[in-house]
Amino acid sequence: MTMMLKTKTMFLFAIGCMTAAPMIAAAQTSTSLAGLYVCEQITNKADQLTCFLTETAKLRSAETSGDLIAVDKESFEDIKKTEVEKAETKRVEKVKEKTAKKRTLAIQTATTYGANDYIRFTLANGEVWQQIEPARVRLGKATPDMLTIKRGTFKSFRATVNGKRPSFGVTQVK
Repeated sequence: MTMMLKTKTMFLFAIGCMTAAPMIAAAQTSTSLAGLYVCEQITNKADQLTCFLTETAKLRSAETSGDLIAVDKESFEDIKKTEVEKAETKRVEKVKEKTAKKRTLAIQTATTYGANDYIRFTLANGEVWQQIEPARVRLGKATPDMLTIKRGTFKSFRATVNGKRPSFGVTQVK
């Protein structure tokens, strides 16, 4: 019974938030232009001009302070297009990186872990890979040591250090 009451209360709260958010946004938007709309109603031309100058000065002040950002439609479309292109480029690079059959990266640090003294490799690009099967790994033969990761079967990965065999199974931690 109490669980059902809590769920119902949370549901009503969520509905209230969803309906209040557009009203809050509209109120914030309308207050910045409300002064100009009031100026339109003034019949005396001198008073109307004074009102418009005062309200535009307020808007310009808000724009220069960063409280208000004015962007025309063309600039907005250019910004949006650029952001979409950047996101697509990142996505394509990520896909290429994941689907690459073989890649070689510099080893930043290598630490042992677990009862079998397997090695956890932190690479120069920030990725962390760890050994998941026994193999004799020889580090310190090159500066810097290089880890070559090759895609195996069924989403598995094989690695070698400095291009020397034996290869061993690895998994990506980060």
